[in-house]
Amino acid sequence: MNVRIPALALGALSACVLLLAACGGGGVTPTPLPPTGLSLDTDIAARGATVVVSGTDLGSSGTVEVGGVAATGATWGAGKVTVVVPANAPGGPQQVKVTTAGGSATVDLFVGVDFASGTLDELIALGLPRGTAVRLGSGTFSATAEEVIIDNLSLYGMGKDVTTVDIGAAPNHLLYYADIGQKVVLTGLNLKTDFALFVTSPALAPATAHPAAALDLTAPPRDVLAQINALAAERLSRPGAQATNENTSLGFKDMTFSQVLGGGIIATVNIASGLIVYPGSVTLDGVSVVGPTTQFGAYAEDDVVVRNSQVNAGQAFVASFAGTVTIADSTLSSTAPASGAITFGARGASVTGSTMTAPDGEVTIATLVPVSMVPLHADAVVTGNIFLAQRADPTDTYGGEVSLTFGPGTAVVADNKLTAGRQVEVGSFGAVTTVRDNTVTLGQTGATLALMLLDANDAPYLGFSGNKVTFVSTGSLLIEGGPSVAVTDNTFTGHADTGAAVAVEQTDDNLIGVGLTGNVFKDFFQALIIEGDGSTFAGLTVNANGNTFDFPIDAAPKAALVQDLASAGDLEIDLSGNVWGTNTSAATVEGYVTVNTGSITGTPVSLTVAPIVLP
Repeated sequence: MNVRIPALALGALSACVLLLAACGGGGVTPTPLPPTGLSLDTDIAARGATVVVSGTDLGSSGTVEVGGVAATGATWGAGKVTVVVPANAPGGPQQVKVTTAGGSATVDLFVGVDFASGTLDELIALGLPRGTAVRLGSGTFSATAEEVIIDNLSLYGMGKDVTTVDIGAAPNHLLYYADIGQKVVLTGLNLKTDFALFVTSPALAPATAHPAAALDLTAPPRDVLAQINALAAERLSRPGAQATNENTSLGFKDMTFSQVLGGGIIATVNIASGLIVYPGSVTLDGVSVVGPTTQFGAYAEDDVVVRNSQVNAGQAFVASFAGTVTIADSTLSSTAPASGAITFGARGASVTGSTMTAPDGEVTIATLVPVSMVPLHADAVVTGNIFLAQRADPTDTYGGEVSLTFGPGTAVVADNKLTAGRQVEVGSFGAVTTVRDNTVTLGQTGATLALMLLDANDAPYLGFSGNKVTFVSTGSLLIEGGPSVAVTDNTFTGHADTGAAVAVEQTDDNLIGVGLTGNVFKDFFQALIIEGDGSTFAGLTVNANGNTFDFPIDAAPKAALVQDLASAGDLEIDLSGNVWGTNTSAATVEGYVTVNTGSITGTPVSLTVAPIVLP
C-alpha cells in the first residue's frame, strides 16, 4: 500500500527537527584537546619544592607525575598547574607529565639543587639530604681536606671536558658513600683523583667485614681471583645477599676518571677494613679510566655492566658476587707489570665486541664461584672480542694466559681473536661449552711450550670447532680429560715442525671420551700423545678419524705415543681414516706408534690404525 504524506505535514516535521537542534537536544559535545606547549617557571627544583606548569588546553583537572611518581595536591588555575615535587621523586633529569581528559604532555625538570661554582668543601658543608642530585656548573671543583667524604649525593656535570671534580694528589682521597636503597649517579664530569672508594657508609654496611681475608689487589690476578672465589662463599652466606635490590645502584655515565699520581685505586669494595662489596648493581656507560698504575675495580653483589667504556689501568677487575657481568663494546687494559684484566660473574657473563689486554699478565673471564661448595648456575656468552695476554719476560712462568673458566650452565665462545704468549685455557666445570670460529695465536719468541688447553674434566660436553690456531713457538693442543670432548674441523699450524699436534692427558679418575674429526694439523713434529698420571681412572676412548697430519711422520713415536695409563675400564684408541704425512701404508704408520705397555696397567690398549687415507 502506498501512503502519501501531505506537503504540509513534511513541513511541520522539518520545523520540529530544527527546533530540537536549536534547543540542544541530540547535539555533539566537543572532544577535549590534549595539553600542549608546556613550560615551567624553573628548570630545577628540589624535592618538596613547588613548581608551576604553564601551557595550553590544561583543562580544569587531571594528574601530575614527576619522574614517574604521582604528585598529590596539584591545583589547576587559568592556564596553569601548581604542583609540589614528591619527596620520593627520582633525582636528576626527569619529566613532569600532565594528564587531563584530553591526553598527556611532558616537560623536562632537573630534580635536585644547583651548585654552579665553589669548592667541594663548600658543597659538603651544605649538608644536603642523602639522595640529592647536584647539578654542577662548568669549571673545577677542588678540595682542601685530606679526606673528602661525599654522602650519597649524585653529581651531574656539564660534560667531562667542562666540569672537573679534583680531589687532589695523595694523601687526599675520596670516600664516596652509596648506601642500600640509594641510586647514586655520577655523570658528565672528569673525576680527578688518586684514591677513591665507593662503598656503603659505616653505619649502613651490609655485612661484617672480614679483616683476616682482606682482598689484596697487589697480588697476581690468578691469586686475586682465588681470593674472590674463596670469599664469595662466606660473603653470600648472609641472608638476602643473592636477592637483587633494584633500589640500590651506582652508575657512572659519560665521564672520565683521571689519575693524579701513581698507586691509586678506584673501587667499589672497601679493602681498608676488610671485604665490604657494594650491595647493589654497578654500571659504567661511556666511561674513560685514565690511570696506567691505578688499581681499578668494579665489584658488586648484583649485576655489573660495562658498555661503551675504556678502562686503562694498572690492573682492571670487574666482578659480581651474586649477579651477572656484562661487558659490551668496551676496552679493559691492564698495563702494570705482572697484572691482569679479570672479570667474573657468579650467575653469568656476557662479553661482546670488546678488547681485554694484559701486556704482562693474564686475561681472565670466569663464571665459577663456589657457594657452600655448590656452584651457581651461570650461562656465558663470549663473542666478537679481542683478547691479548703476553709476558714481558717470555721465560716467566706467570702471565701470557687467556683463561676462560665456566661453571654449570651453557657457555659459547665464538668469533673472537685470542692472542696469548703462554696459553689459552678453556676450563669447563659442569658447563656445556662450545668454542667455535675463533682465531688463536699462541706463543712468543724465546718462550717455552705454548698450549691450547681444553680442561674438560668436569664438563658434560666441550666442543671445539671451526677454529684457526697458530703457534709462533713450540706448542700443542692439550686436552685434559672430559667425558665428551669433540674437536672438529679446525686448523692447527705448528711452529717449525716442533711439538705434538694433540696431547690427551688423564688427570683425575673420570671417564675420558675424546673425538677428533676433520682437523688439519700442519708443521708439527708428532701427531698424538695419549698419557695419564699413573693413577687409576674409569677408562678412555679416543676416536681420531678423518684428520690430516700434514708433516713428516717417518719414525716412532711420531704417529702416537701411549703411556702411563692405569685404567679400571676399557682403553680404546681408534686412529683410522687419517692422512699421515706422505705415508701410503697402514702397517708403516702403525710402526710409528709407540705403546709403552710397561707403564699401562689394567685393561690392555685396543689400538686401531687401518685403514689410512692416502695423501
